[in-house]
Amino acid sequence: MNRFVHYLGRIAAAVAVTGAVVFASTTGSAFADTAPVIQSVSVAGSVGNPSITINGQGFGTIPANTGQPSPFSGLDYGDQLGLSDLSAGWNAGQSGNGIGITVTNYTNSTIEFGLGSYYQVGGFALATGDKFEVLVKGVTCTGIVGYPTTIACTSDTTIISSSSATSVFGQELTFTAKVSGTGSTTSVPSGSVSFYDGTTNLGNVALDASGSARLQINSLSVGSHNIKAVYGGDSIFIPSTSTVLTQVVNKAATSTSLTSSSANVLDGQPVTLSATIAVTPPGTSTVASPTGTVKFTDGGTMLGTGTVSTANGVTSASITTILPLGTGQTISASYGGDGNFTGSTGTVAESVTYKFGGFLPPASLGKMAQLNQTIPIKFVLYNFEGDVVQNANAYLLVNGNPAVPQGNANSNDSFSFVDGHYQYQLKLRNQGISADSVVHLTVVLNDGTTHSLTITVR
Repeated sequence: MNRFVHYLGRIAAAVAVTGAVVFASTTGSAFADTAPVIQSVSVAGSVGNPSITINGQGFGTIPANTGQPSPFSGLDYGDQLGLSDLSAGWNAGQSGNGIGITVTNYTNSTIEFGLGSYYQVGGFALATGDKFEVLVKGVTCTGIVGYPTTIACTSDTTIISSSSATSVFGQELTFTAKVSGTGSTTSVPSGSVSFYDGTTNLGNVALDASGSARLQINSLSVGSHNIKAVYGGDSIFIPSTSTVLTQVVNKAATSTSLTSSSANVLDGQPVTLSATIAVTPPGTSTVASPTGTVKFTDGGTMLGTGTVSTANGVTSASITTILPLGTGQTISASYGGDGNFTGSTGTVAESVTYKFGGFLPPASLGKMAQLNQTIPIKFVLYNFEGDVVQNANAYLLVNGNPAVPQGNANSNDSFSFVDGHYQYQLKLRNQGISADSVVHLTVVLNDGTTHSLTITVR
């Protein structure tokens, strides 16, 4: 057997993208003790005389011995370089089923070789379109043959994506960086990825088994952010940086609810109005709570302004005030928002009334009257302090219709405050009332309440 063919048993399958493996030789002198990085493999020449070049870094230097390897050169090429043609079905450096490799140049960054002049089986030419593999210490780089052709073996691709390109303040986002080596079929990039917002480092995350790194973050401020992922490289794959991803963070929406210390109060009674501001998902107040002020109004009337504060996870503002008269009136609380949160409004229905002290005699006694009789309709009102109210307004309905004014005592068709009470002089005949009938009287107060009694006319 030819001497070179005999040596084929020492040539292992290996030329291309390298792992973190220290090159060694049978004599301890070949290949520097470094972890090479393979960046590309180029095929040139012709089908009959192809030339393969591995480009990278960290190959180190070897003794000045180029040409066909020899078992006496002190170089164990068999454990370092390999070539296979997947279409033709042969593997360089495998005893009994391969061809020889002739190394023509070896530097710290380049390995150049061709096919050996001796072979055991035929069919070692690389035809255009063949799929081939080049290996360095067991890590594979695969390509399709052309003359010339170059395939990238190390990472030049880092892709970044966001779980939501448009988000709101406080929303948790996941940035995913995918690092891929375009030529390697047996290795996945390892190491870590650094995520940046402009020049600010958001965090460093180790790649998983698929070459992906995920950063979860909810602290981005309102505005537009330029996010990128920077892969630091490893013993096989070179560093790479993603394109910039634009992450837009808008203000988070809020909702405001308004409550009162009492939904029904007496005239002059202080009431505490409390507005609670909640952040609407997916926004959160984890990073910062809403700040600013809340305006409390009754229709167009300003009641007061409260400062927003947060305690025990609850954001609120409150005022204590005296509300104007009215039943079922709508009180509003308007949160103005801040740099992180939008404004919102909440309402509550409130009733502010007099304390009705009841009807006074004679209408309240027996509720009997004679036709043509004039009777006073009397009642008394009190405020929250228990004082008699002297400036209220009221009018009277008789059987649901406005009462007819009665003389000088009630010339303005309303109740008058006299002798510590309100009264209305009612002449029964003037109201279209007949004998032996029941009259329904209703007093309507300016606080919105009504109070009724019934009189039997004989």
